[in-house]
Amino acid sequence: MRLKSILCFSLTFFTFTLFAQISNFDQSNDGWKIEGDAQGATAIPQYRPTGGNPTGHLWAKDNGTGGIWYWTAPKQYLGDKCYAYGQTLSFDLKTNTLDKQFDNKDLIIASPGMILYYDLPNNPGLDWTHYDIKLDESDNWQFNSFPAGPKPTSKQIFQVLSNVTAIKIRGEYSGTVDEGGLDNVFMGGYTLFDLDGDDSSGAKNGNFTSDTLCNRQGTVSVRLCDDDVSLFKMGTVDSIQFFIDAFIFDYEFSATPSSNIAVKQATKNRLTLLNTNGKADTTEFKKVLRTVRATFDAKDFPYTFSFYVWINTLDLGQEHCDISRDCNVIVLKKEPLATLSDTLLCGDAKPILLKNLLKNQKDTFGIWLPKTSIKGFFSPKIDKKGIFSYIRPQIDECPADTLRTKIDVLGLPKNVLGRDSTVCKDSLFDLDMSRYPFDDFVWSDGTKSPFNSLSKEGKYWLTMSKKGCSVSDTIQITNVNCKRCEFYVPNTFSPNDDGVNDFFEIFSSCEKIQSFDLQVFDRWGNLIFQSDNIEKTWNGTYKGIVANTGVYSYFLKTITEYKNKPFETLKKGDLMLMH
Repeated sequence: MRLKSILCFSLTFFTFTLFAQISNFDQSNDGWKIEGDAQGATAIPQYRPTGGNPTGHLWAKDNGTGGIWYWTAPKQYLGDKCYAYGQTLSFDLKTNTLDKQFDNKDLIIASPGMILYYDLPNNPGLDWTHYDIKLDESDNWQFNSFPAGPKPTSKQIFQVLSNVTAIKIRGEYSGTVDEGGLDNVFMGGYTLFDLDGDDSSGAKNGNFTSDTLCNRQGTVSVRLCDDDVSLFKMGTVDSIQFFIDAFIFDYEFSATPSSNIAVKQATKNRLTLLNTNGKADTTEFKKVLRTVRATFDAKDFPYTFSFYVWINTLDLGQEHCDISRDCNVIVLKKEPLATLSDTLLCGDAKPILLKNLLKNQKDTFGIWLPKTSIKGFFSPKIDKKGIFSYIRPQIDECPADTLRTKIDVLGLPKNVLGRDSTVCKDSLFDLDMSRYPFDDFVWSDGTKSPFNSLSKEGKYWLTMSKKGCSVSDTIQITNVNCKRCEFYVPNTFSPNDDGVNDFFEIFSSCEKIQSFDLQVFDRWGNLIFQSDNIEKTWNGTYKGIVANTGVYSYFLKTITEYKNKPFETLKKGDLMLMH
């Protein structure tokens, strides 16, 4: 029976996987840099989360000091990239000007002592321009020189891809001080050597998973390749080796040789399929590969393990493009799955890998229900919280089992404190955060409660948290005078130096007066006293001479604050001066 759904206690040797390289710049610059005359001296492009094709992208500006600038690929695009032969390198470019455009080396792929050059069929425009370049001799590559270099052979392209040291994409296309963008870089495709062409065994990336062994006893034999094993665009295969670097395991390899392929087991842990005279083609190798088996005692292997497969070719040279694969063998016990604990995720957290919730994280072939937006992941920003089940179907003698777990998402609200507020002096501004499902509350004034009453003017902050999730907010409190300022004007005073009522002075309930104007007139309308400060009082003299006893008139004009706005007060009346 072929397994697509179960994996128990696991241990893997020589794990080797191949993935296409993708940079869509949805969240960051993905390690890309600038080389040459752009972005000042930083070599770091500007990351823009919007405006790309369709979301995030990179942008850079020419320094205008001479030279050409390039986008340079990060380390994940470098090293052994043989799997990309015959596949596509694609990307999107954009420029901000079509003035004074020129041609040059648009794409460069370098390895020690060898360089591939490519001239794009057209320069990028003001909108995003897409390019697809074939990574083989069928496209318009030039080898080791530009602009009139020879076309590379397949061997030369393989040799460059076997040890890529740099990938550069031209960003400058104008003789003016230009700007340019990069988005959606993709490098890769299908694998060159696939032990399971249609992935029917459940393995990916060229690997193979054997028939599942369920609690077997005694010696068993398992296949290490599927019927649809494939070899293509590999040149002439020199040899294929199967081995496992685990001498404690008691196992044997076997295979059926053919007329041009010898089966050799020089050591206990290594089997070699050898092209004895260089005449065996890929069809003959595939026929022999289908017969490769490993024999061992199942009771000694209560977990997953992998045989390492290594292929090299005659016409490309053994040092170039060696490709490895895993043949996974799964042995299951009849044990039930372990219990899952509930999980709380922050609303702004990145997607989590669902298999990480399992006690045995190598048990990856079950089915998670309900389905999520990204297979195998739960995204707090997209997926609905609730009960999730991991369903492992019955395999041979191993019964089916189901685990359930509750995934809860703690939403992180914004603007929890509301807008900045104006509060009357001597009044309280009450805030109640108890409606939010957090456990800990810390305010800037030291309060540790969901409730707080603010009165003093200032900027306050609050942090609410629960099991590693937190949200913070600030609020500005501004005090205003919500009472009108009152002024008391006495109607008599006696400047006789007896210490009682010797001055004509104004009394106020305000702490702050923005404007003050007091004028005193005699009966003939002459201005005999004026003050612009409430602290300045009249002592009953005029030009240094004691004023006569009698009735005087006054006029008072003030401006004070009322509800955060200027408020004018006018008063006038009579005043009796007595000696």
